[in-house]
Amino acid sequence: MKTKSFTKGLVGCALLAASLVTGCKEYDDTGIRKDIADLQGRVESLEAWCETAKGQISALQSLVTAVESRDYITGVEPVTEAGKETGYAISLGSGKTFTVKHGTQGDPGVTPQIGVAKDEANPSDENYYWTVKTGDDEPEFIVDPATDGKMPVTGEKGDTPELSVAEHNGRLYWKVGEDWLLSDGAKVPATGEQGDAIFAENGVDYTTDPNSVTFTLADGTTFQVPYASTLLTIVADEENVNTFSVTSTLFEESGNVVDIRVESENADGMTIATRVATTRWTVESEINGDVLTITADPANAVELGEKALLKVTVSDATGQVLASGRTVFTNARKDNAILASSPKILANALNNDPEITEIRLDDDLALDQTLVIEFGDAAQRSVRTAQTLEKTIDLNGKTLTGPKNGSTILFINQGTVTFKNGTIDIANAWNQHADIGVGVDKSQDNPKSDEVVSKATAKFHKVKLNACVLVRYGSSVEITDSEVENPLYCVTTNANASKADTEPVTVKITNTKLTGETPVMLNVPSSVEIDNCTITGGWQGVMMRGGTATIKNSRISLQEELAANEGSWLKGRKIKENWGSGNEIPVAGITMGDNTGTAYQYPTSVTLENTQVSGYEDYWAVFADATETCTVNFKYNEQCTFSPKLDQEQSFKQGLSAGKYITVNNKAVVTE
Repeated sequence: MKTKSFTKGLVGCALLAASLVTGCKEYDDTGIRKDIADLQGRVESLEAWCETAKGQISALQSLVTAVESRDYITGVEPVTEAGKETGYAISLGSGKTFTVKHGTQGDPGVTPQIGVAKDEANPSDENYYWTVKTGDDEPEFIVDPATDGKMPVTGEKGDTPELSVAEHNGRLYWKVGEDWLLSDGAKVPATGEQGDAIFAENGVDYTTDPNSVTFTLADGTTFQVPYASTLLTIVADEENVNTFSVTSTLFEESGNVVDIRVESENADGMTIATRVATTRWTVESEINGDVLTITADPANAVELGEKALLKVTVSDATGQVLASGRTVFTNARKDNAILASSPKILANALNNDPEITEIRLDDDLALDQTLVIEFGDAAQRSVRTAQTLEKTIDLNGKTLTGPKNGSTILFINQGTVTFKNGTIDIANAWNQHADIGVGVDKSQDNPKSDEVVSKATAKFHKVKLNACVLVRYGSSVEITDSEVENPLYCVTTNANASKADTEPVTVKITNTKLTGETPVMLNVPSSVEIDNCTITGGWQGVMMRGGTATIKNSRISLQEELAANEGSWLKGRKIKENWGSGNEIPVAGITMGDNTGTAYQYPTSVTLENTQVSGYEDYWAVFADATETCTVNFKYNEQCTFSPKLDQEQSFKQGLSAGKYITVNNKAVVTE
């Protein structure tokens, strides 16, 4: 095949009429004006035709790309315009689409026909190149002006020729790019009725052979592309990331070949691009009966959250595509981090995968009671001391919700779990179960045992937490820059033994707002640090029935709407009688100590710095009672304020101890 030659030429600068308009002599120019109008109309018509041809040249380029990359067709849908069928929309297995317009015959010899062909003179060259055919001439290769060689259709140097018309000496001629189209050395005129420059009439045949689609170009060239009309459904695994399953009887047929490919998106986050090198994705698969299981394992170059495309095709022994499927998924694993898109993935990462240290929520997740979210072994048989497990759950602006049916839904049995950047909404009405349990003791074997089985730490950073966190002996909770709300307790403990000879609970709360009936309720030996917090309760803001607390730069107050106004609710309750369990004790912004003589037998120390404490009007901001064992040591500096005003008679001498065993700023309230 020859290379079609073109000659450079300037577009005519003036119409034919311009050369005739000379001198001042009057003459009848009606004919000239009609010729000009006809020429302008012809130009506009051809320009519109060229624009259509441009789209079809692009469609042909997509077709050649599909052939070269061994792509296949998944759908052929008619396209209608103004109620008339005008072509077909072609869908490829790669996800790309293009539209082929129905060709029109037109007048012979006047329409340049753009096509593609391989170079028969160079059999080792598998590339396609653009061709042009005029009249009865043989197709010839189009010259690439950048190289003066053949113009490739695809690849790095692939381009598309541009058809246009231009006027020369009052007539219109064809151009390809910037060059005149020549035939036997003469410009090819753009006259007569234009036909199709790319695809022939009825150039798409998808009915003759159910396994392929045949495309016919205007110059007679044909292409056949496999047609996979059976679509496979790819289902993501609910428990394991980057894992999928496909069900089809085709997997059971001997001789069929399954091809699995994974493609990643561009680094700039745009649409799915070219195939990725095998060094990036490792694809493992297993066929069991009619089920294909696929696991896509990314290499370090693939980012967490990066979009990817999974494609599955089934072919027979001859290479004919029988079925195909594709799905876009989000890469959910990188190094020691995963994206959790389901509660089961979250549970599996916490419970069963020790390699995972960071879990990021990919969506809002709703937990249910059939699924226990548990970190660490909860076995009661032996005491564990060395705990090094750490995991971070990045809520990623999402919300973790729970069933709210009165049972613990999150167990942190050992090690450290950090929650950050989102919302946890799992609050239950209190029925001896918290929403989040931290640590394990032997109380399940012996309700009176305080022996530690395993220590754990729960951390919350920038979390909106609607839940109760129960911290068991020897364990800790840290809350920073958060909001915690619960109908009853926000942070609490559970006293199993009367004397608790084990390590204390540790509580650190900073820059946080806590709201509940008793937001901080601690009834075992505790080490507490509260700084720059706003605590609003109904019965108590802070309840310390044992341990040491330092509260700085904070505001503690009460609001009656937060109190459960039922049962023993009275603002002046439990003053001259033994305190009950839990928060069944006197009402105050801060309530300290114990007076039972049988339970909660440990001393309490509370220190305030630059803190405001408020109680109900006509009652008291702080209240304390004590025994010889349950002593109370209360300190505050000059920057602290109390409302009602602090009065030792009201706050420290009303209880059963009448002020004995209580010191305020290192001075005994009652001296013997």
